[in-house]
Amino acid sequence: FNMAELTSLEKKEALKLGKRLKSKTHFALKEILNLMEYYRTHSEKIDAMEKTEFIGVINANFKFDTKILLDRIFEVFDKDKDGFISREEWVMGMNVFLLGKEKEQIKYCFTVYDLTGKGFIAKEEMITLLQNCLNLTGQEEEGEDGIKDLIEMTLKKMDIDKDGRICQDDFEQTILAEPLLLEAFGPCLPKEKALDSFMKKVLGRPDGIKTIKNFFLGLT
Repeated sequence: FNMAELTSLEKKEALKLGKRLKSKTHFALKEILNLMEYYRTHSEKIDAMEKTEFIGVINANFKFDTKILLDRIFEVFDKDKDGFISREEWVMGMNVFLLGKEKEQIKYCFTVYDLTGKGFIAKEEMITLLQNCLNLTGQEEEGEDGIKDLIEMTLKKMDIDKDGRICQDDFEQTILAEPLLLEAFGPCLPKEKALDSFMKKVLGRPDGIKTIKNFFLGLT
């Protein structure tokens, strides 16, 4: 991949972008520059990472082996919807993915699960997501009745305003009360070990997850 040295102009430009992003993120400037350097060595183009490159990087580091959710993670990172991940989108996406505060990560998970982007998780989406979860855990023989029961249970727990679907408010209130349900519809955030390793290796934080608070991983 892109192993060519940066020209001094490119370095200057990267530093300028890093400084601009620092005030919008939970990262130190050096960590943003490290993230951008990692991006550069995994993206053929300087500011447009292809979907396959992005999914490769996410999978190699965080082991999400489910196509539906990987596609959605890509779409959530790709804020301007141009089909590529720019350096800014990479840093801003990683900010929530790695270091997001409670409500930022809740919003992120909800957006990943909102497959149609309509602002709620409807029954059809629940069927797709829960079927996918059952396949991942080797329980695909649950069949249609099993899925229906699961959806009823999920709605009972999460559909606070009782309109037959889950809006972001429903989701947030449920998760704040029961944090273990954050990834109820499938894995889309880093597990502790992978997060620790990425923070040490890529961000350059030698103490890894010891340096952060993460409500959902029990890091306080």
